[in-house]
Amino acid sequence: MENQPINRLGNPIESIGFALQGLEMRSKAIAGNIANINTPGYKRKVVNFEDILQDKTFKDVEMRSTDSSHIITGTNPSKPIVISEDQSFNVDSNGIDIDKEMVELSKTGLRFKALSALAKKQFDQMKGIIRG
Repeated sequence: MENQPINRLGNPIESIGFALQGLEMRSKAIAGNIANINTPGYKRKVVNFEDILQDKTFKDVEMRSTDSSHIITGTNPSKPIVISEDQSFNVDSNGIDIDKEMVELSKTGLRFKALSALAKKQFDQMKGIIRG
């Protein structure tokens, strides 16, 4: 089998893009949590990508499979992880705390805005270099 590259996040633009994708997925998960606040049995969704980004950024990691029976391990850095949490407190509630969700939504929005500004700065620098 051929090499299975795991990391392509050494480039700052790729890292920012991955983080923006993760934040977008998190916003959608939070919106779903809020929309289903009164849905019995609904499981809160959480998107985790920071650990992947931290582990994979600036590392050149490749895994090799030398036998067709090997299981390819590792995390695809292009896909943040969505986790369903089972936090039911009682039969009538699904355990979603609207205040917590709203705080997470605000934090996610601020991070998205900051990373968008950073991406713009990176592109402006590249444009300046190209123009000379």
